[in-house]
Amino acid sequence: MKQFTFFFFLVLLISKSTFAQFDNFVSPVKIPIRVAGSFGELRSNHFHSGIDIKTNSRIGLPVHVVDNGYISRIKVSPWGFGYALYVNHPNGYTTVYGHLSCYAPRIDKWVKKQQYKRESFALDLTPPKTLFSVKKDEVIAYSGNSGSSGGPHLHYEIRETANQVPLNPATRGLKIEDNRKPLMKRLYVYPMDKNSCVNGQMEPVYFSLVPSKNGYAIKDNKKINADGRIGFGLEVMDYISGSWSKCGINKAYLISLGEKKDTLFNFEIDRFHFYESRYINAHIDYSIKWNTGHVVQRFFKLPGNRLSIYRKTKNNPIVKLDKQTFMSKFMIGVEDSWKNKSVVSFSIRYMDYTNEIIQAKTDNLMLRPIEPINWGLSYTEEGGYEKGSSEEEINSTKENDHKPYYSLLESKVEEPLQYNSSHYFHDQWFTFKIDGRSLYQNTVFKGIVSSSPSAKWSPIYSFFPQDIALHRNATITFKIGEIPSSLISKAYVAKVSSNGKKFYYAGGKINKDWATFKTRSLGKFTINIDTIPPMIRSLTLKRTKQKVRKNQGLRFVIKDLETGIGYYRGEIDGKYALFTYDGKNRLLEYKVDPTRISAGKVHYLKLKVKDNRGNYKEFKGSFVF
Repeated sequence: MKQFTFFFFLVLLISKSTFAQFDNFVSPVKIPIRVAGSFGELRSNHFHSGIDIKTNSRIGLPVHVVDNGYISRIKVSPWGFGYALYVNHPNGYTTVYGHLSCYAPRIDKWVKKQQYKRESFALDLTPPKTLFSVKKDEVIAYSGNSGSSGGPHLHYEIRETANQVPLNPATRGLKIEDNRKPLMKRLYVYPMDKNSCVNGQMEPVYFSLVPSKNGYAIKDNKKINADGRIGFGLEVMDYISGSWSKCGINKAYLISLGEKKDTLFNFEIDRFHFYESRYINAHIDYSIKWNTGHVVQRFFKLPGNRLSIYRKTKNNPIVKLDKQTFMSKFMIGVEDSWKNKSVVSFSIRYMDYTNEIIQAKTDNLMLRPIEPINWGLSYTEEGGYEKGSSEEEINSTKENDHKPYYSLLESKVEEPLQYNSSHYFHDQWFTFKIDGRSLYQNTVFKGIVSSSPSAKWSPIYSFFPQDIALHRNATITFKIGEIPSSLISKAYVAKVSSNGKKFYYAGGKINKDWATFKTRSLGKFTINIDTIPPMIRSLTLKRTKQKVRKNQGLRFVIKDLETGIGYYRGEIDGKYALFTYDGKNRLLEYKVDPTRISAGKVHYLKLKVKDNRGNYKEFKGSFVF
């Protein structure tokens, strides 16, 4: 007993000592902190790795370094964090400041020098340790809306320097007031195999939740009846005091309320590795999100889920209801970073559904084995363009006159794909390859080839189901139609929208007969040709030798609606000119630099923009500064 007591206090002492290291950190902004996004919040394909601090809808708020250290990394990008700074501190931690508008003058001057040296706006730099030492509370940058930001704010992170693991700033020195409890919206109950059901259904059933005296309760007191192996999920969100931005929870647990309380499941999102962040698609019910937009967190682990956030799982924790367990009671609790808690208690009654099982509406329900599809597909060729047709003849063919390449024949049934195995399928029209860590659970894939009037250069290749997320890329190769040699370089793999009317660039390598590409989302794919150059629209220069003020600069909108912008370069008087690129707003901007161009003289601008298939457009103009 004495040994246990000593060990307990030792762990407590180490824990307090670890968190005390952050007590010396000051706030990165000098305004009351209001949160736009919390640590561990559920984002698309990743957990949020920091805290988003509102800047009162302003750009240019001073950003202060939270402790002594040195700038270890400077990154500039049209996407992601935009302008970002990384600062290493003596205590073994790194702080990150993202979506900045600009850096402090001494940093900004050095960065601009490197951009001109490399002739590139986008940079990822590692300065010498002695170049940029910083003192606690020093202004190192100014807040902004750069990169993929959806509005002015500061993205702030704390990481372990040694392994770059992000940690929750809300529990490590960042002072934020919050007294609002998480909002529970829906409880989901899952039948976990083909012999199980909930309220007569063999698919997940949800129950709306409403506030009650002791937390939350099922709306209208609806009953939950089940037979077999059952799992749970919860749709929950959190609002932080002073903000209506949707945030996330950081702790959750599932407890069985029998004669003795037993914790069946428990997770905490207080830290994670970046390499595991995409496993969020196994933590949530990706199918429900894809089909309905609702984000449901599972309270059981899929077999291919390798997340490290789970603290305790018992029996995975799938509950079995049968004649011996007439009634079972449970409680789910959630907690945000500020220890505000919400709970819901509920009961599930056993009911024999042996003769009443309803067939599932979808063909890929959880872990339930489903009849799979045979990859030995066969097709009937119905025609196509005759060999030797000229490019003009092909391009002039009317859509209504186009003959389809192939018609669909149904395939036969085999067995589902195992989640922990590599799979490689091939026949005369396509190959499909995934490795052993691509799937989170046993899954059935269906491959279909079909014709379409909108698919001119190949059939439509469909890979289902679309409502699963692959953890790693699938490599797909498929046969294409005859493309004139002059257009091969302009061909690309396009993902087809659900209504078949829109096409989205998916890249790929195209040769005479085959297309190969990688994807982590399934769906319909075909070949498109892009011969249309990007668009350049000047917001500043409207005539030759136009006068331009120093604070006005040169601004252009560039866009390509098919394959996207792949490259741009600006030159003034034949020399590289630094144009910043705001990807989300498609905006190129040159800020007049008196150290590089002279006032009172005519200067000649050339701007060249390429898309991802080599089509380019040039803009030429002149101005006087």
